[in-house]
Amino acid sequence: DLLADEGGRNADGDHDRQDLRNEGQGHFLNLGQCLDQGNDDADDHAQLTALKSDPEAIFMKKLNIGRGATGDVHLAEWNGARVAVKQLTTLTEEAIKDFRNEVLLMNQLRHPNIVTILGALWSKEIVGIMLEFAEGGSLADALADSSVSESWAWGSNFNTFAVDIARGLLFLHKAKLYDPVERVNKSVIHRDLKTGNVLL
Repeated sequence: DLLADEGGRNADGDHDRQDLRNEGQGHFLNLGQCLDQGNDDADDHAQLTALKSDPEAIFMKKLNIGRGATGDVHLAEWNGARVAVKQLTTLTEEAIKDFRNEVLLMNQLRHPNIVTILGALWSKEIVGIMLEFAEGGSLADALADSSVSESWAWGSNFNTFAVDIARGLLFLHKAKLYDPVERVNKSVIHRDLKTGNVLL
């Protein structure tokens, strides 16, 4: 599976529930406005509404299992399932707009080799995206752990990884996805493909 942020294994510990406060809480009052700003498309609003998840239904298990360009990744439990929560750590108007666009774009990505978005969170406690959790961690971590990768073979494991990655990228390149910023249909270029961004 492909995910645009690294999913390492430097977990801090177990937590039943965490109040994950975002920096820049003064921006929260403008959050709803930013999410709807320039939104003349009723379908966009409907998608955001359908994806909005209740933070009270999410139980944080391990914090900081990974870190991306825009925030931290946590392991959580939601409806009895393990999920990854990518938390936006700095709330600026630009960051919130990017968050909105990322949610709308990811909601169109339905492919076996691309991590699935399960919901979106925005409240005074947390702003983030809830994603399918890849139990095997990142390919980078697996390659660094000889107990995991020493038995891998080019004819099976590595070949499977290469084919799955290529399938995911081919889907992104061929798909005509709706760009909520430019309001046109276009393909997606990953631009940051590396072993840390390939999840098992």
